[in-house]
Amino acid sequence: SDIDTMFISTNYEEDSQTQESEANDDNALVRFELLEIIVRMAIGKFIVPKVLTDVSDSVAHMFENFIEPSLPAVAKTDPNSFRRDRFYCKEMEMEIVKHWELLQATFKLYKAKDRTKHFWVEHWIALLESTNILGGHTGIDKHCAKVVFAFSQSTVVDELRRRQRAVSLTFFDFLEALARLSEVLSPPSPAELHTMAHARQQGASADADGSSADVAGVSSGGEMPAKPTLSVSDYFKQIQNDSTLRAARADRVGLGREMHLSAQQRPLAESFSGLMEMMLSGLQEAWGGIKEVQTAARMQKMAQGISGGIELNT
Repeated sequence: SDIDTMFISTNYEEDSQTQESEANDDNALVRFELLEIIVRMAIGKFIVPKVLTDVSDSVAHMFENFIEPSLPAVAKTDPNSFRRDRFYCKEMEMEIVKHWELLQATFKLYKAKDRTKHFWVEHWIALLESTNILGGHTGIDKHCAKVVFAFSQSTVVDELRRRQRAVSLTFFDFLEALARLSEVLSPPSPAELHTMAHARQQGASADADGSSADVAGVSSGGEMPAKPTLSVSDYFKQIQNDSTLRAARADRVGLGREMHLSAQQRPLAESFSGLMEMMLSGLQEAWGGIKEVQTAARMQKMAQGISGGIELNT
């Protein structure tokens, strides 16, 4: 077809032995090739049949009437809006500094086996799977995770000569990816956790005694009941086993939440804190440690052992 011919023409490389050619997949388009094929399509659709006479007008017409109306909302999002309006603030800086050692250890450990400076999308997915963040109970699937990853990448001018840098995350990109993920995840607030824990405690008391606690809040044995607590990790474990709770969360999670104004009704630092609590629980199950500093130290040691302290520019 015409599109196949345009794809082949756009992807043609005069010299297949160069570094750039090796980085350029023959079955896919890099950024500048995507722009080129759009121009070719506009020429084929409007210039060749003489619908329009100017190439720039044809490209504009293609975008305005065919491409843009078909794009999902997430594709029209400016990644810098999140950085400017949500991420770059004092509260987020304080949260990141609070977990600095664990964040560094996580970044190093999950890429250690490949001995690379860069955090690949495979490392990102492995992290989310091992910490129980990926799945229907959270609303974070692999597509969502990959979009968050892509939006957190810094632009690279030459994406062929610096291919690995163009398709990976630096440590500071990684921090941004976690912040974006927390916005999409929208973990429950401390008030929500307390309400849910209290309801669960009341239900347990009713099942055990045949009645709830009295008005004064004193148990039948004359002792004050323990303050109800529920961690973010426990909350999502309950969600995982309760379809009703999953349905109730459906309208507040996913890419749609991050990309719209409703996300701004809650401080990002609060969402990030909830994500870090959940992630720490998963990391402690996987790598050990009782306190966060202990887990971070164990992970740093493990990363050093796996990589041998070698980080290549790959």
